[in-house]
Amino acid sequence: MTYQKVSASAIILNKEGKVLLVKRADNDEFLPGFYELPGGGTDFMEDPAQGLERELMEECGIKVKVLHPLTTFSFKMPHEGVEKHTVEIIYLCQMVDENQPICLSFEHCDYKWASFEEILKTPDNESFTTMIKNIQQHPLIQAH
Repeated sequence: MTYQKVSASAIILNKEGKVLLVKRADNDEFLPGFYELPGGGTDFMEDPAQGLERELMEECGIKVKVLHPLTTFSFKMPHEGVEKHTVEIIYLCQMVDENQPICLSFEHCDYKWASFEEILKTPDNESFTTMIKNIQQHPLIQAH
């Protein structure tokens, strides 16, 4: 059995132009211990931007303003014994208050702010690296 899910993730840049990354829990079924962009799956009929705002509050305890979609990203992953195809929309987001603390849920065990160069030097899955390279070249990111 397979199914498809819509997901939304955030590129959140701090004043130094670094990207917020969250580390998947070490006991996660998919890519345990890997750093990723914060975000997650949307609910049925939920607007992806609104779903992203909800996910960032649930997983990181932060309130954001979703600004612009940057790119899409597609991948397969095992989930509860079936194969899930995820279509992910990556949005440029801005924290409502840059001083608000990051409070992670059980789904993640750490976070960091990393430059695009640091992200691209970190061993990761190839599709994530390709997506980060594409985002780094986006005019909205170049203007930041």
